[in-house]
Amino acid sequence: MEALQEYGKLEGRKLPFNPVDCSWKDVFNQLGEAEEAAVACEQGDKRFLRGSRRKLNTISKAIMPLLDAIPKELSILRGGLAVVFYLAQHRERVRREILDTFEDIPGIIAMACSKSQSFPDDLSLHESIDDLKVTLFDAIPSLIENLMPGEFLAKVTCLFRGFRVQDILHCIQREAKGLEAFARNLQDGLIVKNYHATQDVKKTTESTHVQVQEIYEGITAMDQAVRGLDDQYQRIDSNIVELKDFISEQINDALASKNGMFQMLKDVVSMFICDEQRPELIMSSTWTTSVPSPEELLYLLHVPLEHEVTDLEFVLRQSKEFDAMSKSYGAIVMSNPRFQQWVVASETDLVYVEGHLDPSSFGKTSPISYFCANLALLFRESATSITLYFFCGQHMASNDDMQGPRGLIRSLLSQLLQISPSASLNGVDLTCFNDDHELISMADLCQMFELLLRQLPVQSTVSCIIDDLSRFEKDCWDEDYWHFLRMLGILTIGQESGIRVKVLITSSTKSKRLQGHIPEELHVHVTERDRIMRHRSQQSRWTVPDCD
Repeated sequence: MEALQEYGKLEGRKLPFNPVDCSWKDVFNQLGEAEEAAVACEQGDKRFLRGSRRKLNTISKAIMPLLDAIPKELSILRGGLAVVFYLAQHRERVRREILDTFEDIPGIIAMACSKSQSFPDDLSLHESIDDLKVTLFDAIPSLIENLMPGEFLAKVTCLFRGFRVQDILHCIQREAKGLEAFARNLQDGLIVKNYHATQDVKKTTESTHVQVQEIYEGITAMDQAVRGLDDQYQRIDSNIVELKDFISEQINDALASKNGMFQMLKDVVSMFICDEQRPELIMSSTWTTSVPSPEELLYLLHVPLEHEVTDLEFVLRQSKEFDAMSKSYGAIVMSNPRFQQWVVASETDLVYVEGHLDPSSFGKTSPISYFCANLALLFRESATSITLYFFCGQHMASNDDMQGPRGLIRSLLSQLLQISPSASLNGVDLTCFNDDHELISMADLCQMFELLLRQLPVQSTVSCIIDDLSRFEKDCWDEDYWHFLRMLGILTIGQESGIRVKVLITSSTKSKRLQGHIPEELHVHVTERDRIMRHRSQQSRWTVPDCD
């Protein structure tokens, strides 16, 4: 592109086309002019000239639709080919060699691109196309410079700089002919393969014909079995409806009771949690001098002692203000099939609970935060999983050392190190940080967290509750924020280490970033309208009708 732009600056007014933005029609026009110049010089026969022009017009009309379908990245070749054919008109000594090399290039490119669509999985074909493309991109600027000596390409990196015109043309011709032969042989090979496949199908059909009667008899027996399965499916569907009604009834009973949020969660969530005990952590105090210990990393992270416990207790103390409202919101969340699926999931999973609440009605602790705190407390008391949690709304002050995404990942690291004090930090070098966690990049902190997760026993389940993450959506934290989300995406995609990571992310208000980053099927929406509707339904459920 740079070569075409520089050439256009020097020769633009003389050219009948725009080198940077020309059509295949322009290319074939310049090819025709070059052919006419060559024939006129070599033959002097006007009849031969007219025949050559008719042949060229026929070819251009036949392959023009294929050329128009070529990917945009190859469209730059139009300008290069048009310039080469234009210069060939005025270079009698090498004109015929240029035409012999380039006149079939458009057709070869069109055929190869068409074949690549027919054989999308043939890697050798795509590699041959790429080889020709790269050769043309490298060779055409040097060929233009050879045909028009000057310094206009002095700043352009050219692989073929210093090559003779004949050497450049030989390289192009070799790649083009190789691609053409490969593409044609591919079609011939497909015909042979189809013939053999047809013969195999014929033999298989003959063999299958013998078994048709047996299959027919088997179908009758299968039909009877399917009818039996239909009856079973109907019973299963009936059981599922009954189970859903039972769960809804349990939620309504818990909501109507005078018990607090924690007991409501315990009554409902306990129906989904299995009794499987989490694997025991293997304790080991053997360390090599070259590998840092978890205690050293804890000291470097500089996370206040038991800060997560302090946060949890603070949020739980909001019970008088939020308990009734949070129970209504919690009932909405627990009734959602996506949340129920997350609770019972036996593999890695993520759910995003988005509240459409009025932020002016609460401070740094929302009703959803109170729901998360009780859920974290319930999971901590359960022996089925390792529980990590962080309340973003509690760490928004400018003088809070735990603010922002860096504070979030440091807290999760600290909690994991305290749970698994014997984790191996092999491959982690802390000596270059001089006891200052600010020197550790967000990417390195995320990698350390992934490393520690892999140290947990196989089949461990880690429940990670991150409340009101949208509060950290600030420009000053933008890069760290996306690093953290990318890490969560990696953790929830695969389970190569055998560790189940179940992530719950919440936001008290709408978050465009989280909405766009987390797939819609993982969302649970909590609105004030839903809460009011459930409250009214609950009141009508327990209202005793007047008796006359």
